[in-house]
Amino acid sequence: MRIFLYFFLLSILSLHAVGCSLAPKSNVSPIVPFEKKFSDINIGQIQTKTVGEAITTQIDALETVGFVADKNMQLPKSVTTFPMLIYGTKIKAKYKYENGLYYCEPENELMAEPPLGGKPFRVCFVIDAQGYLKGNAGCGYPQYWLEIKEWQHLQLKPEAMIEKGSFRQELLYNGKSSNTIKLQYREYKDDFARPAFYQDLSYDLNESKVIGFRGMQIEIIEANNSSIKYKVLSQ
Repeated sequence: MRIFLYFFLLSILSLHAVGCSLAPKSNVSPIVPFEKKFSDINIGQIQTKTVGEAITTQIDALETVGFVADKNMQLPKSVTTFPMLIYGTKIKAKYKYENGLYYCEPENELMAEPPLGGKPFRVCFVIDAQGYLKGNAGCGYPQYWLEIKEWQHLQLKPEAMIEKGSFRQELLYNGKSSNTIKLQYREYKDDFARPAFYQDLSYDLNESKVIGFRGMQIEIIEANNSSIKYKVLSQ
């Protein structure tokens, strides 16, 4: 009888810990990523950039609502021991509730320890538009969540998240040696965390003040080891 009572209590506490209840809190709708296009290529306009800056940038991205921890945050314990949100932890919104709150999942799994030695479970969140934590949701079951008042002073930084299928191109200025300028072309895909491809380039300005790359023509007006002044002639 004691063993049965132990597992019965454990199951009830675990359900509350992951935010399950007999009825949904409210209806939810999936978040549809939005397309974002950007280009700083202005044909015929003189521009100046310093070493390490991109002289051209083009972005074709799919973005969605997200949040990031801008400091370490320990989630207060209730009946469950919750993990710490480490600085830089990214949390992506998957669904939106009728009341404007978001159901969110961390990009990397966060695990909580239930009471009485139960099996660890994933932690998902309900967050408002300003980034304040409202409660704990059942991962994969957004309509079931538990409000946790002890969390509601904790605020994440709202930050758009990049979805798969996104693409970024940039051409960086890397300085000058004698009369040769050095550039680096980079391509980023999906989360833009690191270049998927890069290529180092050198152009001898003694040969021509107009350089070409992938169909783009750029006139170099002035360049030294700290900055470059240029004009994009065609794309």
